[in-house]
Amino acid sequence: MEANDLRKGSVVLYQGELYVCLDYHRGSPGNKRAFVQASFKGLTNGRTFSNKFASDEEFERAPLESRQCQYLYHDDEGYHFMDMETYNSFALSEAMLGDNKYYLKEQTEIKIQFFDGKPVLPEIPKAVTLVVTDAPPGIR
Repeated sequence: MEANDLRKGSVVLYQGELYVCLDYHRGSPGNKRAFVQASFKGLTNGRTFSNKFASDEEFERAPLESRQCQYLYHDDEGYHFMDMETYNSFALSEAMLGDNKYYLKEQTEIKIQFFDGKPVLPEIPKAVTLVVTDAPPGIR
């Protein structure tokens, strides 16, 4: 895939590492060559960086496998999920889930992208139904 084809959420292999595109901007300053300014976050190392690429620069699209998984519980090791096809359980770290951890309920099914048999990118549903069970008196 070319740099022009990058979109928010695209997962690519760049310099041997797996990255997800966080943001991108296309530019074409006057007589000069077009470019793409993109921000990436490493899925394996957590590193973020921003770089300017030529619009025709090539990226290798990461071969991801999507699997349906069920959220089981949370403990000191992380957030535990079960693969619905193989019934294997695995844990995702708090850093990998980020703020999405607040939207997980036990028994919720979500899709998780796998790379080389390892979970790398959870896809939390766009809308969830939650019930407020406790709130300070001023917020009620």
